[in-house]
Amino acid sequence: KAILEGGLGAPLVSGDFKLLEVSIHSPSNLGNPLELNHESIFQELNIFEDLFSNVLKGTFTFLDTQGWAEMIPLIGDETLVISYSTPGAGGTQVDTQSQAPDSQTASEEITKQRFKVYDCVEIGGEDRTKTYQLSLVSEEYMFSKKTKVSRGYKGRSYSYITKDIMKKLNREFIGENHKELYIEETLSPQNVIIPNWTPFQAINFCASRSLSADIEPVEQEEGSENSPPIARPTGSLFVFYEKFGTGFFYES
Repeated sequence: KAILEGGLGAPLVSGDFKLLEVSIHSPSNLGNPLELNHESIFQELNIFEDLFSNVLKGTFTFLDTQGWAEMIPLIGDETLVISYSTPGAGGTQVDTQSQAPDSQTASEEITKQRFKVYDCVEIGGEDRTKTYQLSLVSEEYMFSKKTKVSRGYKGRSYSYITKDIMKKLNREFIGENHKELYIEETLSPQNVIIPNWTPFQAINFCASRSLSADIEPVEQEEGSENSPPIARPTGSLFVFYEKFGTGFFYES
């Protein structure tokens, strides 16, 4: 009964969550983040997940009554920090590292995500109030753009290459900013040369050629030609994408 009435911090509807923090951190205003999750400021927050996009993207819309866009100022080098939890989180500090990505308990813990602000557009306003929309992208996208990978791999699977490339990218992220990486093993060793590409370019190259290591054996009749292996229903089309609050996935 208590759960049905919303007691014990239970979610009332599917997808219910508590937004704990929405703040902007600017290099030109260190130590003084701007909090934007108050109901008089917060307008709309959209986060987009896409199987065919390596990172998360989003938009954040807020009301500006104090001229923050000019005072911070918003120039496209800011970081937007989002912290949220599902109802009931915070009381059970479990070890989420040992749980599956779809663990219900893990999803109820507090999640913190950082985005880079790459655009700020005024979309409305009156005399003393303006409405701004910020365009967001995961920090890893910016670091990938600034990083190059140039090396060769001999006799290594595409899943191994992806893990190695992500190690290079993850050096930029430590502590709570580090994200988990979930990789499905791929079939057969390869000889690959990465010719000075960004990490995401290299991983997408691997994904376009990967075949799942989970294949079905093919029976061969005596005297017939060898049949190619058949991939299980998971398929051989690999994608590399980010899931909000969970991490990066490289899987079929």
